[in-house]
Amino acid sequence: MVTYLSGVAGVNSGVVTDCYATGDVTGDDKNVDGVTGENNNAGTLTDCCWSNSLETGIGDGTKPESCPQPAP
Repeated sequence: MVTYLSGVAGVNSGVVTDCYATGDVTGDDKNVDGVTGENNNAGTLTDCCWSNSLETGIGDGTKPESCPQPAP
């Protein structure tokens, strides 16, 4: 069985926008990420960012130096 784990959406087939997640996400499968565990062909991520104790990233796999903080 394949498990999809993330800080925002385990599997994204739609549109996720303006999201921000913090904290560590761990699992035994390759489908583990800060924003989506699986972003399939129909899914889009816009202005999403995650940050944990080890690294920072954007849902597309790029690694910026920091994530913009969301507005309170």
